[in-house]
Amino acid sequence: MYDLWSSTRTTIKPQYCALFNFFCIFAVVMILDVVRHKFAEAILVMLLLAISAMVVALCAPVDVAALAPSVEPWRTPLQNFAVEHNIIAALLIVPLFCLSALRLARATIRISLYPAATLAAIALCSIVLLAMTASVDYFSLIIVATLACSSLGRILGCFGPVLRVQRLFSAMLFAGCMPLIDSSLLPVVAALVGLIIFVRRTLRESVISIVGALLPLFALSYIEWCFGGEFSALPVALWRDMLTPAYDTLVDYVTLPRMIFLVMLLVMQLSSSAVYISDRMSLGPGVRHAWSYLQLLFLVLVLLCIFLPSTSAALMLLTTLSVVAMLPLLYLRVPPYLCVLLFTLFLSAGCAVAILHILA
Repeated sequence: MYDLWSSTRTTIKPQYCALFNFFCIFAVVMILDVVRHKFAEAILVMLLLAISAMVVALCAPVDVAALAPSVEPWRTPLQNFAVEHNIIAALLIVPLFCLSALRLARATIRISLYPAATLAAIALCSIVLLAMTASVDYFSLIIVATLACSSLGRILGCFGPVLRVQRLFSAMLFAGCMPLIDSSLLPVVAALVGLIIFVRRTLRESVISIVGALLPLFALSYIEWCFGGEFSALPVALWRDMLTPAYDTLVDYVTLPRMIFLVMLLVMQLSSSAVYISDRMSLGPGVRHAWSYLQLLFLVLVLLCIFLPSTSAALMLLTTLSVVAMLPLLYLRVPPYLCVLLFTLFLSAGCAVAILHILA
């Protein structure tokens, strides 16, 4: 029994996993009109795609030889766990996948981010998670996705009618944990804090954001100092690793199907922004601030992906997750037949990335 749960390889054949993902495509496409999903339909789509992500992880487990050495304190333990306990790590994908999609989608509903209520963000977030976490380092990516969706969902909640201080603090706390898994996310935390200060422009929220974002790194540095190490050793190591070129690590990740998926996502996001610009006066001031935050965040993340030397899969994952909350506006505004076509193409592109990762 121990050998079964600690094995690094499974006996599932890639062909069977690919067939399972094709089945999930057809099962999900049966629920075509994504903007009119009932809660049960949205949950069904999310569960099917979460199970698909689990199957991908079971069929293509973490390969130690494909992982680069890291200085991040949490990344190596996560990778070792995924290597030594492949089945358990794959099973954990399902609850983490669902938690990520629901937390981000729930925030869009609570603040009425769109002119009409819709659960489309659940299915769209699930497609993005399936496509962007299909990697040799899937376990670290799903943990980063959970932290990012929790943080972004709570940040969006701060633009609602009532601002709860604990919500903003916990959002920055989740964001501050992300660089401990991938150092390329260090400027992302700075961007999240800077945009909060720029959009909200209050001293209290600025202080809360800065303290919450710095607390995880400060706590680990203090623990290391208590054990006789240098207090600044971890921040300096993360800073140097962030500035170290690492484009060669993206060769296996940025495949042609994933590039097509990213281009499709970019086109839909630009279309959503165009729709928002034409209809923004129909939304409340708090919602408009949330939209400004999301669009500025997406722009900053794209610039980081282009110019940051240590651009990683985790940074690309965060960039795509920042788009998810804006996409349902496009699906609400297009005619029903075009909505069905867009959703089918988007779903097919996301599942194709996962299937080809299995067969690679």
